[in-house]
Amino acid sequence: MNEQLPKSTNEIKDNKFKVITDLATALTIGSILLFELAWVYWSCFFNTLNIDNSFIDMPFEKYLTTTWYIALIVVICFISLIFRILESESEELELLPAILMVCCSVASVSAQILDDIKMVAWILFPIFLIVIILRYFYDKGKIPIVGIKKKNFLVFFIILFYSISFFVFMQKGKRNANELLKNYKTDVEITFNDGGHARGKFVSFMNNKYFILIKNKKGKIETIVLNDSEIHHARFVKD
Repeated sequence: MNEQLPKSTNEIKDNKFKVITDLATALTIGSILLFELAWVYWSCFFNTLNIDNSFIDMPFEKYLTTTWYIALIVVICFISLIFRILESESEELELLPAILMVCCSVASVSAQILDDIKMVAWILFPIFLIVIILRYFYDKGKIPIVGIKKKNFLVFFIILFYSISFFVFMQKGKRNANELLKNYKTDVEITFNDGGHARGKFVSFMNNKYFILIKNKKGKIETIVLNDSEIHHARFVKD
């Protein structure tokens, strides 16, 4: 009977180094992908407010800290599918359960980003109905068991997950900007160097410029850009 020899000190060090390297690589790639998605969010947010992308200037950490919760929402919607992939030790996954879980995950994400409740119901109801029917016939053995290579499904999952995340960040950016316009309230008062005043809704301060929402004479909300050099001081007020 062959006994397994204990690992040498060098092998243990190599394994620890590999784990640390893999973790560092995963965190780096994850941060880059989250930064890209955060850029999509903020570009859609500012574009909805008629602010050009060339004005966007925020530190890297702000991109991540202001949008991480959106990524968390998508992960939660796909969490059952993620566990399904990680828990499987075989090289193949059963195709039908995997497809059903993908449908449920996509439906869950749709419910998070669609404003029209009726539209959400029209999307969710057929999907869950199909899931119940297929699951019934699958459990009864009336639908053949078909497998898909785990590696192939993993590639499909990563592409699907990133594509949906891209769409979610884009829609969230537009929605939050529209909510800002809809719930417009004066919260900042600007005093210029020449003694003039302006009141509006503060949006952001970037590139030494203030981005403010104001109501024009026709009552329409528009975005104005003020150079920091023009302003004597600004103070936040309650409408």
